[in-house]
Amino acid sequence: MRIFTLAQRLLFNTVRVETFDQSGDPVGVGTSFVISHELEGYGRELFLVTNKHVIEDGFTAKMYFTKVKDGAPDIGNPFFVRFDMFEWGWHGHPDPAVDISIHPVSWVFDIIDTSGVSAFLMDVSTDIIVTPERAETLDAVEEILFIGYPNGLYDRKNYVPIIRRGTTATPISLDYDGFPVFLIDASVFPGSSGSPVFRHIPTIDGQSLAQLQLLGIISSVFFRTESGTIELRPAPTNVSGAVIKTREMIDLGMVFKSHLILETINNFWEKHRDQADQLRKFHQAMSRKKVQKQTV
Repeated sequence: MRIFTLAQRLLFNTVRVETFDQSGDPVGVGTSFVISHELEGYGRELFLVTNKHVIEDGFTAKMYFTKVKDGAPDIGNPFFVRFDMFEWGWHGHPDPAVDISIHPVSWVFDIIDTSGVSAFLMDVSTDIIVTPERAETLDAVEEILFIGYPNGLYDRKNYVPIIRRGTTATPISLDYDGFPVFLIDASVFPGSSGSPVFRHIPTIDGQSLAQLQLLGIISSVFFRTESGTIELRPAPTNVSGAVIKTREMIDLGMVFKSHLILETINNFWEKHRDQADQLRKFHQAMSRKKVQKQTV
């Protein structure tokens, strides 16, 4: 498969995350995505981004990637990387209420590459993050698309995620209920936790990355309970179906604003910039013990 359009690029921006407890039993399925940022005095770093609640209780995890063949994605030929001590290495937003966590992963891909297997990934840059100033220029209703693994679904033959559309349900420039979030009118299901939400402005050739804006990351979903009340809950990672037996989703999702991702990265760098070289060497040494690559 050759990559010609923006939508095709986005198929390879997300990474499916399956977590397991210490006994090896499944905990849940979620979505992460790859973003790049230029760290001052250090260079470009790749980060995985997801929700804090996606990685909670995950003793180990499998993260799935598509192999590269002749510079293009080798569709239908994936591999996974197994992470032990999965919660180790993640850095959450300093506000406990902000459901965003990041993990620097350039070292992981460096090590994967040295094994002769490369992952086909299309990162997005923090340059497309919608700042509060940019948000003021957006309309009260905007078309959005989000990418991930709703209900754990994906194309099992080709190993690509599901792309869905919707609209904003509250203005992005406003903080819903006083929190740095906005709502989307879209079907958000278990497995959608951590999905990136984009504003896509169509172009004639469909390729311009400048026309893509990262609005935020899906975190929670609204439910109607049996008693008729409305509850806001983290978008569950458990895809067994048990969650929806007593609650009905009402197609409203809550999205943390994308500038909080940049805040998380900056906070990470403030804490670790003095030890950056040592940390990378440590990560590389640990990865030989922690990371196992297997073909699906």
